[in-house]
Amino acid sequence: MNLLTIPETCERLRCSRMTLHRLTHEQRELTPIKQGRAVRYVADDVDAYIRRQLERARERAQERQERAQEMAAAIDRGEPLTREKRDAA
Repeated sequence: MNLLTIPETCERLRCSRMTLHRLTHEQRELTPIKQGRAVRYVADDVDAYIRRQLERARERAQERQERAQEMAAAIDRGEPLTREKRDAA
């Protein structure tokens, strides 16, 4: 089990200490391990979090692309672009 320090975890996530604190204590996305006074994170857990975030981003991008295609098709059919359709994209 490879353990990371707080600075190493922040570097791997490319985030600030405050963001890491939020991920740990508010959002509970990561679980730290206490070794005496030292705090460590399991590297595999950090990598799994990164993979989950990438997958969520891909899904959101796919949804946005599908909505844009639907809007383009509606425009091609001559349908008016309503505020609801525009805001949903």
